[in-house]
Amino acid sequence: FLFVCSIASLGSSLITLTPARAALSESDQTGLQKLLDELFQRPGSRSGGLSNLNPPAPVCPPTLSDLFNRLVPPAPTPPAPEVKISLGKKLSSGTHLTGYYPKDDAMQGGFKNAYTGRLFTLEDFLAGKAPYVTVALDWVGSMGNHHKKFVCIPGLEKAYAKDMKESVRKKYGGRIPFKVMDTGGRFRNKKWHKMDICHKTRSDAWDKRTQGNREIYDCDEDFKKLIPPKITRAGVEIE
Repeated sequence: FLFVCSIASLGSSLITLTPARAALSESDQTGLQKLLDELFQRPGSRSGGLSNLNPPAPVCPPTLSDLFNRLVPPAPTPPAPEVKISLGKKLSSGTHLTGYYPKDDAMQGGFKNAYTGRLFTLEDFLAGKAPYVTVALDWVGSMGNHHKKFVCIPGLEKAYAKDMKESVRKKYGGRIPFKVMDTGGRFRNKKWHKMDICHKTRSDAWDKRTQGNREIYDCDEDFKKLIPPKITRAGVEIE
């Protein structure tokens, strides 16, 4: 095959073989002619043996790799294993949850989180349009250690499970990453007694599924492997 392909690349002027010079019988010439016709994808056999061989632009035969791939198609890519986010330490046995939404007023606090980054809503996360859900929590004293970390709220995961897009469920194992990136005056010294969940609209924030007391768990280690933070040039984590 390499010989034929190399000869073809020299052009038709170099391929003028006669039966005498080739020292082949007529039947051998016919067989070789047929083989060349097949290699160069020319329909039918031509008369006159090799002496009339005048191939078109060279077309090299397929490589062994090409033939192998045609005969043995590659195995299908196995599905990615489903992610599993483990619940860590229980941080609260009963935190009172309420909702808020992006709005530029004193009550809602504007369109940015406490670190000047974007607010990510629960509705956008469930639709696959946000990397996590922003929550607001007390920042005073030791509570500041929980800021910029992920928590899990199993009660909300169960309540909103039917609203979660399938691709999001597979990516996060059905969990919802809530990240403490916001706060406000009404959270001061409330510790784990109060937390706000960021929603898309006012009606979403008042959804009964959000209201009430829920258990809170640490999920920071597993979620940080999936969701890299956004850090400014000054080294400040803002999202």
